[in-house]
Amino acid sequence: MGACTSKITGRPAGKYNEMPAQSEKSTKSTDRLPVKILLLGASGSGKTTIFKQMRLVHHMPFSRQEIESYRQLIYLNVTDGLQSGISRMNTTGFFVSEENRELLRVVENCDRDLKDDQPFPSEYHHFIEWLWRDPNVQAVYRNGNEAGIPENLSYYSQNLDRLFDPHFQPNNQDILHAHVLSTGITETTFPLQTRHDLVLVDVGGSKSERRKWRYCAEGASAVLFVVNLAGYNQFMREDEDTNQMEDALALWEKTCRDPSLANTVLILLLNKCDLFEEKIAYADIKNFFPDYKGPSGDPEAGRKYFRNKFRDISREIFAAQKRNFHCHYTTATNTMNIRLVMASVQGTTIFPSTTVTCFRS
Repeated sequence: MGACTSKITGRPAGKYNEMPAQSEKSTKSTDRLPVKILLLGASGSGKTTIFKQMRLVHHMPFSRQEIESYRQLIYLNVTDGLQSGISRMNTTGFFVSEENRELLRVVENCDRDLKDDQPFPSEYHHFIEWLWRDPNVQAVYRNGNEAGIPENLSYYSQNLDRLFDPHFQPNNQDILHAHVLSTGITETTFPLQTRHDLVLVDVGGSKSERRKWRYCAEGASAVLFVVNLAGYNQFMREDEDTNQMEDALALWEKTCRDPSLANTVLILLLNKCDLFEEKIAYADIKNFFPDYKGPSGDPEAGRKYFRNKFRDISREIFAAQKRNFHCHYTTATNTMNIRLVMASVQGTTIFPSTTVTCFRS
């Protein structure tokens, strides 16, 4: 099994690991049959959010230590995300409004090291709120987001009063929206209601991490290839010259052609449908993909367009390999949606002869 034989690997040591090791201990049993699924996709696609959702689906709540770690991570997501996004925004020719530039300097210099159980510093509450509402920040975020302002800032900005409450404790939605760059390989086993164990392997999606993918292919029953559907108007944070969706399309083709995955079911998950539906109302697909012929602002037509682009890439490859094209629309922060999608995945592709659902209700 190469690099994937260890139980839990690859999360950077430190305070803000997405999935702390003590919560990922294997529950394998010698009398149970493992079914290995790889989570692949570019950084920011939502792979790790799906990984966290699987814990909720399987009734594995976050520990108090994890909740505290996520609380501190959320503070960093809000402060660092806003500051770095605005800094990158300046390179596109946009600047924070004159009346807000002093606020930016305050946020840039704010203390990032939140201690255990220390509330979010109240003095930054309204500064952050005003900066997020700055018309130039909103213009960049809505019209191309070339600065790569983190998408979760939209969610957290709507909850600033709650986040800055001295007694704030993250709920599941707050934790699902929290983001840290995934690196290395993380493997977790979930017991199913059949004699199978689901072994879910999450591999970092940044360009420097993708070379590790092939080392995890051995023994995999399926690949869940996750795409940020809302990334059609965004550039990659690690490569400002590459559109996120263009990168995902190229990565999908490479994955389809990968000989180490030739006998593995490939399942496309077009993720972040909720953000896509919001964004398409003001960011026309045609401005980024001129061959789009559908109506502007129509999420159904937009989803179908991108689905067809991925299907067209794989059509000839899959025909030669006698593989079917599988695609699901997902919102990784929606637990019920992920529960239903994973039930469909197991019922139609991985365990086609299983009549009893493998995912707990």
